[in-house]
Amino acid sequence: GIYINKSIIKNAFKHGCKVEKESFGYAEMLDQLHDTLTKTNRILKYETLLDSLQNNKRPQVLFKNDTDFLTPDFLIENIDLAFEAWIKMGVYNEVDFEIFKDFILPYRAGNEILDNGNREYLYNKYQWVYDSLQAGKSFKKTLIDILNFEKFNYYNGKNEIYHYSYHIKDLENKKFGSCYETSLYKINVLRALGIPSVIDGAPKWAMNEVGHGWISVYFNGEFHAIDPFNPRFEFMKYVFDNESIPKIYRNCFNKKKCDVTSTYIKTACPSIEIVFSSLTETKMQKFEIASFYREKECKFIDFGMISPNKEKVKFNNIGVDHTYIAGYREHGKFIPINYPFFIDRKAQVRFFKPDTNNLIRSKISRKYPLHTDTWRNGRKKWYKGLNGIVVETTNSNDFNISQKLFEINDTHTINPYEIKLEEIKTHSTFKIFAKTNTCQVAEIIFIGEKGNVIEESNFKFSSKDKLFDGNTLTYERLNKGKSIVISFKKPKIVSKIILQSRNDGNNIEKENIYELFYWNKKWLSLGRKKARDTVLIYENVPKNSYLWLECNKGIEEVPFSIDNQGNQIWPFMESSAYSYEVEP
Repeated sequence: GIYINKSIIKNAFKHGCKVEKESFGYAEMLDQLHDTLTKTNRILKYETLLDSLQNNKRPQVLFKNDTDFLTPDFLIENIDLAFEAWIKMGVYNEVDFEIFKDFILPYRAGNEILDNGNREYLYNKYQWVYDSLQAGKSFKKTLIDILNFEKFNYYNGKNEIYHYSYHIKDLENKKFGSCYETSLYKINVLRALGIPSVIDGAPKWAMNEVGHGWISVYFNGEFHAIDPFNPRFEFMKYVFDNESIPKIYRNCFNKKKCDVTSTYIKTACPSIEIVFSSLTETKMQKFEIASFYREKECKFIDFGMISPNKEKVKFNNIGVDHTYIAGYREHGKFIPINYPFFIDRKAQVRFFKPDTNNLIRSKISRKYPLHTDTWRNGRKKWYKGLNGIVVETTNSNDFNISQKLFEINDTHTINPYEIKLEEIKTHSTFKIFAKTNTCQVAEIIFIGEKGNVIEESNFKFSSKDKLFDGNTLTYERLNKGKSIVISFKKPKIVSKIILQSRNDGNNIEKENIYELFYWNKKWLSLGRKKARDTVLIYENVPKNSYLWLECNKGIEEVPFSIDNQGNQIWPFMESSAYSYEVEP
């Protein structure tokens, strides 16, 4: 007992949470969500209420150390309930003292606000868990029941306004939040029941500098990763097999963070030669490995160790299938020591050193890759989102007498798809419907005799207004057998119809301005172009370049490379584990 108390108090000086310096009204606002039942209504109400608070002015934050909250009674109650739950759950999930001490006993799982009675409240609320186990239900199935008991929806919007810590009951009332917030609530539940658990997370992904967090639960002698929104054991394994992740950390109570990368994915320990800086410049520096994300910035991944001869820097336990750059910081600015490099799944290092004496013609179709793995919203379907569409026309009041103009069956594109009408003539009404399956359509555009766009004001339609809003990121689902009727206020000559499947807006779009950069100690421009087609052609790209395509529209941009034939490739998608599709 004395050892436990000393350990807890020692670590209490390392932890804390963010609270309002002055009342912002946020806690009172969350109370109003309690009776709002549906997901959509809760989120809409939350956003409306948040907008009303201080006109979106960021409130002042105050970090309070745990020693400002903790009392002897709080610690004693936490210890007593932790032991009670450990012993009670031990019948179904045997756990040794070391695991108990680190992953059940701690009074906090993350940065939640500490409240008296939290552990007891959750312990009592979930008493049905013990009844279920006693009745013979397996521990694994019961664990999934626990994680599904309070269903949370993912939501991370408007969180830039409010960066404070949450009370556990606030999270329970909201029933939506980020992956971290949702994991935080569910780990508090698991620990209250005597089930060892912790938040594991990747601060960054190949395409996303925001990262992801999940629940790691200990049973059968090992930790198992479970996504907070999709509590299936096989799901996270699929993610780790198919993602490009540089680092994974565990939020341990007795340490700020524990590196557990190698327990999840294959890692490498590259030694990177110092080629850009002299020994004098680098001998006192703290070296780091970084990656490029949005705005061409180098984002920190981990620190490295310089070799005894001061010629190389070694980085340990780095995730493979990822592109990095090594360097150090000087007055906040990143100073590279070598070219960007990719570590493949065999732990081989390949540098992107541009050959400026060997220029090749390159074809660029996107500025950000489109994952097509099924767990990413089934994006593979977007390429065939127009298949099954039938277009009919009539000049009568109904479609008893109509003419079939076109049927789409084998498209493979998320670029605009043009239907050129064989006979250019006057039309009064069109019907577009899904004949064989559900279609996902972003835009419908009618082109006149002289190549002009027929404006929306010239026609009326039965429904599905997102198809005519000029925004390619919005879309409508046309279920099998469903249709949309478009009637011109006055008959119009139509030469072609353009349809676009659901997409992410990162294809090359006509009329947008693009600028291509390659990396050679810094980002250097290869010129600006106005897109005239859905593919950009650059004639002057150095072979073996690391490239970045910048656009005047949108913020999703990720570096890429080109193969010997000038085709665009994303290094972290070269593995067969990925199913990135390139349009023909």
